[in-house]
Amino acid sequence: VNDFDVVITSKAGAEVASFKYGERPTDAIELEAGVYTIAISSASMEAAAWEAPVYSAKKEVIINRKETTTVNDIVCKLSNIKVSVAYSADIKDQLDPEYTKMTVELGASTLEYAFTEERAGYFEPKAEENTLKLTFNCRYVGETKDITMTKEIKGVKAAQWRKINVVVQNAEEGTGTICIVC
Repeated sequence: VNDFDVVITSKAGAEVASFKYGERPTDAIELEAGVYTIAISSASMEAAAWEAPVYSAKKEVIINRKETTTVNDIVCKLSNIKVSVAYSADIKDQLDPEYTKMTVELGASTLEYAFTEERAGYFEPKAEENTLKLTFNCRYVGETKDITMTKEIKGVKAAQWRKINVVVQNAEEGTGTICIVC
């Protein structure tokens, strides 16, 4: 947390102080009476990136004239949306890795998860509730026909981890179909 950025802004939005948490002032910060926001962040958020979690928090503080105000703990939490893709064991051997991928979109931001991709992707939320659009492309081993499936996951919020699993759903007749489970 010593590398986290701390920014104090006035109610009007003017920056009055900024520093790294590890280099925070040891003496009190003198401010005019008013309402201020203290924002703490681990990094700048990218629209979509691999292994790029951002932790942050904001707290509003009221400063009264000729009083010392103590700011208690500010707890940072995950601010972007974490997405990972996995395949069930019973389908892994059936899919051709060269033709299998999952594309995840949030607005104009996209990450393409190759069949062997194990990293998590992180997306910047665009609203309180977001919609992830999934496009799954695959081909069975030894086949020439491509299969494309799409799915939307609605109501996705910041700080959530969406684990997308590709599985075989077996029917009563003994047949199976590919299914995307979140």
